[in-house]
Amino acid sequence: MSSIWLTCEGMSEQSTGPLRAPYRNHQWEVDGLSYFRLDCTAEVNVWFARNGDRSASYGPYARFSMVNGLGYGDDRVIAFMDYKKNEWLYYDTGYHWPVMIVNQKPEKH
Repeated sequence: MSSIWLTCEGMSEQSTGPLRAPYRNHQWEVDGLSYFRLDCTAEVNVWFARNGDRSASYGPYARFSMVNGLGYGDDRVIAFMDYKKNEWLYYDTGYHWPVMIVNQKPEKH
């Protein structure tokens, strides 16, 4: 999977795709198991989307993780899920977005 789409409902592989991991009770559910943390082991860029509009690309982040509605890039909080709006708040801009896209950077050959 080269991209994941994160919303208040969970994680999918594309904007119109089915949920691969619903987000319930602050955990992702995958194949009957619950996980409180998501870690990306590859370098990623992050951007946000709303109805066909998208933000600038942020990163690259050598380390990206999610815990309890908080998104971390290189061990610093970069976004959080604002449950009053059910949207991500990206700290550096102060803008809310319903979708966060985490995209693996292609490897250099």
